[in-house]
Amino acid sequence: MKKWWKNEQGLSIIELLAALTLITLIFGGATYVIFQQNIAQDTFQQATSERIELQAAIAEMKRNVENASELNAIDNRVEVIVDGNTITYEIMNGELLQQKDSQPTTLLTNVQRIELLNENLVELTVRGGDEKIQMARRLMAVSLPIVVENEDDRPIPPKADHKVTCLPNTPFKYPSNSDFSNLANQNQKIICNTTTGELSFWWGEKIALSDGSYEFDVMKTTVNAGATLVLNNGSLITNSPLNLLSSSTLEVSDSLYINADVSLNDSANKINIGKDVFTRNLTLFSHNKINIGGHMMIDGDLSLLNTGAGVFVDLDAHINGKIITRYENYVSSRDLKVKDSINIKQDSTFMISRDFYANNGLWIDANVTFDVAGNAYIKNLISFNQHWIGHTKLVVGGKFTYTGPTEHDDRGRLIQANELINVPILDLNPYFPTFPEFPQKLP
Repeated sequence: MKKWWKNEQGLSIIELLAALTLITLIFGGATYVIFQQNIAQDTFQQATSERIELQAAIAEMKRNVENASELNAIDNRVEVIVDGNTITYEIMNGELLQQKDSQPTTLLTNVQRIELLNENLVELTVRGGDEKIQMARRLMAVSLPIVVENEDDRPIPPKADHKVTCLPNTPFKYPSNSDFSNLANQNQKIICNTTTGELSFWWGEKIALSDGSYEFDVMKTTVNAGATLVLNNGSLITNSPLNLLSSSTLEVSDSLYINADVSLNDSANKINIGKDVFTRNLTLFSHNKINIGGHMMIDGDLSLLNTGAGVFVDLDAHINGKIITRYENYVSSRDLKVKDSINIKQDSTFMISRDFYANNGLWIDANVTFDVAGNAYIKNLISFNQHWIGHTKLVVGGKFTYTGPTEHDDRGRLIQANELINVPILDLNPYFPTFPEFPQKLP
């Protein structure tokens, strides 16, 4: 026991100094990281405060310029005449001063120059020349007659070679000597319910129509479970809802025009369209897929409501309403234009090979991939999931122009773009293109 005790050794001076040095380095590094985080947070808050100040100043000045009857440049001042009153803007010591009566007020700091570019356009240069904002006088418009090709402002449908009628209390009518008549005369392949007006393509059957385009004048069209409806030499046109039940398929070589809602219920349904698609609302459930060789035009909402639903558009997709997704959904197109909001749930993917337009905000959940190869334009709120960001990224290959605000952006790390342009909501003209109108004709 004594021998063991005598051999017991403590820490040497060198070991003690090494330990103290290591502890000092660890605490010093942690302190530096916290200090840098505080600096970054202060910088972000200052930038936000400056942006709010800029927006408020521009809103008032832009309103005066828009309503002006006359704009004049005198020395380094700009005079704005509104309702007979003169408002003067000038820069002194880096401050933008506005004078309405006799007492000038400071609208904005860190301003470099104000210039009247022409009789209708004022340009303000702020932040040392890094940002230029233009404000235009509103001119009197000349009204021109508008030629409306279609009363509904909806695309004009393609012409049909054959018409099928299935309406309540009306005999079932279809063209004689057609592919449809040959199949309708076969028991249980095509059924018309003359009480409800529902046209059904029966369970597990394959219905192939090869003699041109068809118009269905019905109350509802249903492709039952396991059935396949093929138009391999024309388009399908109808003004009534289309429903696909479990594991059914619709294939159309040309265009699909449905002036009503389309629903892919149950799971594993497929729609393959060679050219263009027009519909009111389009709803897909679990593992439903739509492949479109041309353009897609939806006059209402696009809803992907369960796992694995996907829409694949070779050309442009134009949504006149909202996009709503749930889990593991997929959307791809050339241009994507959405007139209302977009709400994307977790593990979904959006791939846009050219430009993206969102007119009323974007909400993104966890683990979402949103890639835009060209330019992106988003008005209003951009919001990320606050509690679970995961691997979410909004990536824009070109210019990303947005009004904001942004929520839960993890200090700007979730948005990646070649050029990021944040503009005030009241100053969109120089930055935002006109939102594309809903087309009146199928392209």
